[in-house]
Amino acid sequence: MQSGPDQSVSPSMSPHASRGERSAEQVPTIEQLRASLIEVMQGQRRHLEGCAARHDLSGQLAIALLQLCSPWPSTGTDAHGGTVPVCPDGGMPMRELAGRISCDPSQVTGIADRLEDLGLVERRPSPQDRRVKLLVVTDEGVLVAG
Repeated sequence: MQSGPDQSVSPSMSPHASRGERSAEQVPTIEQLRASLIEVMQGQRRHLEGCAARHDLSGQLAIALLQLCSPWPSTGTDAHGGTVPVCPDGGMPMRELAGRISCDPSQVTGIADRLEDLGLVERRPSPQDRRVKLLVVTDEGVLVAG
């Protein structure tokens, strides 16, 4: 989507406006909004990397740990797209984590290895399918993520 410097976002109705009057405030251009969004995202990334570094984690490991600590659906999908129940003790299948952090499932093995070496997660077999490994956050992992 290309936008020129004179393109602006449609002004919203002021809460004080009546009968179709528009707010007199300056409306930012699409480019100004885009630049502001990028600035916020870069700030969030710097903050995450700083917090991660205090715990000797890379940004990728921190993101994976945060995803493992966040709530997620009680059902998942198997390799054939069917719905399967998820382990009730909070473990997340490694394939699910791969989808959440947008990486290939094979990369999650290395991420899980490093998090496990740091004592932040444990691997457990899924009660529904022993071939599936669940990543369960340890008490230490919860403290680090908190």
